[in-house]
Amino acid sequence: MRPDPGRRALPASIGRRGGPLTRWLGRAILRRLGWTIEGDLPDHPRIVAVVAPHSSNLDFLIAIGLVFCWNLRVRFIGKKELFWFPLGLLLKWLGGIPVDRGASRGFVEQVVTEIQRSPSILLGMAPEGTRTFGAKWKTGFYRIARQADAIVLPVYLDWGRRVIGLLPPPPYSDDPDRDLAGIVGLFARFPRKDGRTIDVARAVG
Repeated sequence: MRPDPGRRALPASIGRRGGPLTRWLGRAILRRLGWTIEGDLPDHPRIVAVVAPHSSNLDFLIAIGLVFCWNLRVRFIGKKELFWFPLGLLLKWLGGIPVDRGASRGFVEQVVTEIQRSPSILLGMAPEGTRTFGAKWKTGFYRIARQADAIVLPVYLDWGRRVIGLLPPPPYSDDPDRDLAGIVGLFARFPRKDGRTIDVARAVG
């Protein structure tokens, strides 16, 4: 029998949302899809969770299964045009952060400001931005984390074993390029749905 994916003790610094119903729903999603969870959340008030590899329309649902299982309060980024009334109320309730892509203040600066307003935050990002193999990673997640004094939490989707897992946050150095290559490299052993693995050179090139 596979382990119950919902059994975890969360650090006090992690924001929570939901209750028994959402935990049940999260477990039901993952069991129906045949997935389980590995790893633990770090005890840190500011986390940028990087989810990869992205290779299926089911990836979002799998991630939601994890969020519901653990009753996590997760934030995500969306362009401000999506936050029209009344949809905007729902998106903000779900954790959406509206960002004005055309503002003089850059995308990274807007998100950093939002993070710094919060005593604790878990921001989820998918840096590939597409399911296409060989995509170049967007580096905004790294700049946001560094400027906001947040840690980067690698969250992998291992389609070979059907496991969504969390790795220990990697340390920063004084070389952003080396840091980025190291972060991408952490995901290189986890197969996509099509069986291929991330090409690190193409992702950071």
